[in-house]
Amino acid sequence: MDLRQLEFFLAVAAEENFTRAAERSFVSQPGLSSSIRALERELGVELFTRGRGGATLTASGDAFRPRAALLLGEARRAQEELLRAATAQPRTTRLGAEQCLGDFVDLPDLIDAFGTAHPQTNLHFSQASTAILRTQLNTGEIDLALVANGLTEAAPAGSIELRRESFVLLGPAGHPLASRESIRPDELNGVDTLDFADTWAARRILDEAWGRHGIARESIMTLEDVHMLLRLVARGRGVAIVPESMASKTEAAELPRARIDDPTLGWEIRLVLSEAADQTAHAFAETFLPTPAIQGSRAELAAALSA
Repeated sequence: MDLRQLEFFLAVAAEENFTRAAERSFVSQPGLSSSIRALERELGVELFTRGRGGATLTASGDAFRPRAALLLGEARRAQEELLRAATAQPRTTRLGAEQCLGDFVDLPDLIDAFGTAHPQTNLHFSQASTAILRTQLNTGEIDLALVANGLTEAAPAGSIELRRESFVLLGPAGHPLASRESIRPDELNGVDTLDFADTWAARRILDEAWGRHGIARESIMTLEDVHMLLRLVARGRGVAIVPESMASKTEAAELPRARIDDPTLGWEIRLVLSEAADQTAHAFAETFLPTPAIQGSRAELAAALSA
């Protein structure tokens, strides 16, 4: 969850219309809608009832509204305090991110919104594999990064968990595996698979899991583009096993999917700051809400709805 998602939610709640809320938030309507859907998945509830006349808050949305305003206000105040403490001289803050994080975050929008709100800052961004990003953090080449960590791997020291999710199998319409609710890993032995290149964290995590299960990979295509991978699955070229956030992309909306029955197969998205990160980098880090804050929101929603 990030602050822009909270801003978008509060804008739709106020306007009762996605188009007007997008105009108010200086973002495209599809981008805002996608962000709200991701927020709903993260909270596990529907926040709005959509209709031709607009959008109205559900009981869950009404219960979440004061919590969202509180979280947004606290984070914005923390950002302002950090930026006031920063030196008056503008400094370049260097951000990195794993090659594809699905619909977890709209980084172009976050970078633009932060830069617009704080014109004294200068953000540089690079996209790379988690392995490269960790090296760059250690050498001070970047100040903070969003990295992907397997559930069986040790988390980077001092990192903050932002999301934890499972992997799912995506297949074309009519595929016997994708039409099921869940699949055991051993049932995927020898299945034709479309895969990412081995520099991608999702591929590395899947390779490690398949090694533990003794599964022989039948990788018939290797790709560096998640959109192409999803389109090839839709055209019946094979199945793909991807994190839930990638399976939530628009290209995968109509694809059948099945849960992989292995609680150790998944990833965490973590925020890591380098030791040299300055106040501006820490202020940008406040854009993201850690897992405990999200869990607290879910608990508050559950309590409010059961009262």
